[in-house]
Amino acid sequence: MIFKKTLTSKTGLFLLGTSVLIALGAMAFATPRVRAYADKQADRIWTKLYTWDLADEIEARRADMQRFYNNRTRSGAEALIAHGGGVGEFTYTNSLEAVQDSLKRGFQFIELDLQKTVDGHIVAIHEWPQFAQMTGKSTEEVQNMTLSELKKLKIQGKYTVLGGDDIRRLMEEYPQFILVTDKLQDFELMLREIPFPDRMIVECFGRVNYKKALCAGIKYPAFSSWQDTGEIEQFRFPLVVMSAYAMEDEQNAAKVRKLHEEGTTILMFWASICDRPEFIQQHLSSSISKIYTDTYTPTP
Repeated sequence: MIFKKTLTSKTGLFLLGTSVLIALGAMAFATPRVRAYADKQADRIWTKLYTWDLADEIEARRADMQRFYNNRTRSGAEALIAHGGGVGEFTYTNSLEAVQDSLKRGFQFIELDLQKTVDGHIVAIHEWPQFAQMTGKSTEEVQNMTLSELKKLKIQGKYTVLGGDDIRRLMEEYPQFILVTDKLQDFELMLREIPFPDRMIVECFGRVNYKKALCAGIKYPAFSSWQDTGEIEQFRFPLVVMSAYAMEDEQNAAKVRKLHEEGTTILMFWASICDRPEFIQQHLSSSISKIYTDTYTPTP
């Protein structure tokens, strides 16, 4: 083990030196094509160097990360994630009323999209342009508002904007509430304003962000993959987020099913596909653990 780490460390230093030489070479030639190539190679080398021990870290945490695995229900609270805060009229609002309604309906897993405000706080917003449209403002206006200013707005004229402080209070009040989130990759801010690492699943984009999440103290990072199972298989990520389009091709669907059978917790989004009764019947609990839903309510 010591030899392996020493060897890996020497390899890492060699790769780092190589990346520096590539970058310097790009600067010397100064052509856009060479610069683009050097940037791409440097990013690739940095990713390998930064995540060289990721597989070992994942293996050490595997048992705990599998706590959200579901292979027994297609309709219970273990199988459904309220999308954008809630279902029905509340979908995509990321609002206080959406979360309250979801909790009343029996949801445990509630997805909220998180963004960072201009004054450095968390706010529940899917995308700034969409939020601007839902509040009658311009994108530039809302992006330059502080959290207190954003909270004065009403979503669709009636729903309440959620800040990180509000999410924290809801999680304090409802101990069954498990937050599922993406967008925001400022993990330190997330844990500072919503200090519930035991009840938070955080979607991470790329291996570097995944490793940063672990280092910051995120207990349940979920590796994001659109459809490809390659990196999931290589690093054996125990908790992943995938698009439902991954199941459209039978060969790829078989790979996803195999991951599920081996204990990978797969959260699947794209409601226009996930909410189809035939998709739920065919895949939920047998090929994937959970779906993000715009429609369904958990049953006991």
